[in-house]
Amino acid sequence: MFRNTSCAQPRQEGNVKWIKPAEGRFKCNIDASFSQLSNRVGIEVCIRDDTDTFVLAKNEWFTPVCEVHVGEALGLLSAL
Repeated sequence: MFRNTSCAQPRQEGNVKWIKPAEGRFKCNIDASFSQLSNRVGIEVCIRDDTDTFVLAKNEWFTPVCEVHVGEALGLLSAL
């Protein structure tokens, strides 16, 4: 569903375990999708609390399509 992608870290294969944030904190996963055909960037955000309970999700579209690191930064800005 939502995937946390980062330019700084290679994608891990196999079993990846969700690591909860500190008590009283939230974890935000951000993903960006890029469509050259529609000239748009899709931003997806999912926020969960320290018990892995869903808190909020949203998606937005931006134009024009951009580079991956810019799309990911737009996702972070959208989450804030």
